Amino acid sequence: MADRRYHDAEPIAEMLARLSTVDPATGCHLWQGKIGTHGYAYCAYRLDGKRYHRKAATVAFELAKGAVPPGLEVSHLCSNERCVNPEHLIAETHAENLARRRPFDRRKYKGFCKRGHVLPPLSERNKNGSCPICYAEYQAAYRAKHRRQ
Repeated sequence: MADRRYHDAEPIAEMLARLSTVDPATGCHLWQGKIGTHGYAYCAYRLDGKRYHRKAATVAFELAKGAVPPGLEVSHLCSNERCVNPEHLIAETHAENLARRRPFDRRKYKGFCKRGHVLPPLSERNKNGSCPICYAEYQAAYRAKHRRQ
């Protein structure tokens, strides 16, 4: 792994250090580079003339701890998708990762849906736990669209 280069000039370990800042409160190394649509950090590098685009946490894990064993994935113990601190990364199965994670609404939005509506208790939500306001808006838009046709 030591021969990996970022844009054929900078070693990948130096690139990871340059593009991350340490959060003193949590100890997370927060990625300052590209962030994907689901909030995960991504980096690009070249190896033997080929260009690779991968999750930065996976690259950081492989540099610090070696290759990810087959059947396992890199997951964050800190639940921060932008973190590239190898101490916060472990290799585990997808099922273990899902069992350890917190529910969607409490992890990121703390009682709000992704559109900002206050979420009622779980007992008052839809069967799938989604926001009833968002669902009602979706239904109204669907009905309006199909009434016109």
